[in-house]
Amino acid sequence: MGEHVVILAEGGQRKRAAATDAERVVADGNEATLVLRQRSKWLDEPISDRVRVVDLHDLEKQERWMPVEWLLLVRVPRFAFKVVGVGPIKGFSQRASSAWRRRVANPLHRRVFLPMVRRRAGSRPESLMERGIGARTVVDVLLITDPGSMPTAADFLEHHDVPRVAYSLDHAEATAIGER
Repeated sequence: MGEHVVILAEGGQRKRAAATDAERVVADGNEATLVLRQRSKWLDEPISDRVRVVDLHDLEKQERWMPVEWLLLVRVPRFAFKVVGVGPIKGFSQRASSAWRRRVANPLHRRVFLPMVRRRAGSRPESLMERGIGARTVVDVLLITDPGSMPTAADFLEHHDVPRVAYSLDHAEATAIGER
């Protein structure tokens, strides 16, 4: 098989470009891995079955204590709002439940729990990316498609020797032509 191209699209700002680049890589007979965050936000963008997809959000959720956080911040409050919200106060209870999630649970997750998880070396985004693509897999080209992917790409490149780094498939091909 040809080259292994990892397309890092963690920010999700250029979904169509990332999916198109992945399709082109596979069509050329190479192996493509699309690294993204929250696959559910990519449902509007079709991704071929031949492209391997690594979802960093799903890998983060597999951390040991994340189910406990989910239980405390989301499931127990949702159950409590459901029990209390019977009859005429059902609409109020549903709005209060979504407000709890938006104003309390999500900020606590982002500002408190996620930084605690990422302190451990094996839980940082670049380590999750490595776990998703395979620790022994050789990466020939790393495509960084959006600004949200830059920190993960920089940390990944500190620990791995990647021959070519580009911002689009066209840029990677131009770099390969320039090397010859």
